Amino acid sequence: MFKVEKPDVAFRRLLNELLPYAEKIVPRQPGETTQGVKIESEPDFFNLYLLERGSANLCRLDDNLIVSTVFSPYVIGLACYPGGGVYYSIELGADSCIYQIPRTRAQYLINKLELQKELISIISYKLSRMCFRDNCIFKYKSEDIVKGMLAHLMEFPEDFRKNTSVLAFIEKRTTLSRSSIQRILATLKNESKVHIVKSRLVNICDLSMTRK
Repeated sequence: MFKVEKPDVAFRRLLNELLPYAEKIVPRQPGETTQGVKIESEPDFFNLYLLERGSANLCRLDDNLIVSTVFSPYVIGLACYPGGGVYYSIELGADSCIYQIPRTRAQYLINKLELQKELISIISYKLSRMCFRDNCIFKYKSEDIVKGMLAHLMEFPEDFRKNTSVLAFIEKRTTLSRSSIQRILATLKNESKVHIVKSRLVNICDLSMTRK
């Protein structure tokens, strides 16, 4: 499965240029806990959110399903269509720091500071990640969905994987039942297709998709 490389240089430059004009919203005070803090997006995407440190989950509003997990540096809201409505909330991870800036202000600064190249690079990355995630999840068989999510998790930073239960990761991002996920994970582990230690994904050996 292909790997989508994050354009960190583009994200970092965009953040560095926009942060002086943005408002810090979390944490409000030094040392404040950020794990699990939720931010509701503006109805018409009036703001962009600049993740300067840490991580964040984008959670679907109707069922709280995690549709994406992002890591700093990151800009949330760039690929959203103004007026299209809001479908997610933002849930911060541990030791995170996030700012907001009005969308119109950000657009003005992007044009003024000639950041269009960075903008295109970031939006292209977001679209590629969306296709990658869809390829992991939209399968006919539960086994293939679990395999896809394991491949998805393997793309995450090692520190994140070390602190994330494989079962919880898949359960929060799919509509599969807990028992179904447990059964498939046990089979994959017994067949030595994945290396899972204390519920943490260590390595993937063979995740060939099931043929119809």
